[in-house]
Amino acid sequence: MRGLVLALRAGPIVEAARALGASDGRVQLRQVLRNISPAADVLATLEMGELLLAMATLGFLELGAQPPMAEWGAMLSEGRRHLFDAP
Repeated sequence: MRGLVLALRAGPIVEAARALGASDGRVQLRQVLRNISPAADVLATLEMGELLLAMATLGFLELGAQPPMAEWGAMLSEGRRHLFDAP
């Protein structure tokens, strides 16, 4: 994201907006933010999978949410106890 922002800041769109007299805040909001939002959406979507996996890992190790709250890792940990009794 940082590289994308730096590339956009040096690009012709930002130079044209500054040449027309746009303030720094307006350039950031209208030009830079608008052009990085699709990449930010994709990055956030990909990071959600890693976050869910980390939360499930903590739940499996019984370091996550406490028992009244349902959690994937806690469910897997509980099912592991019954794996040999009722496969």
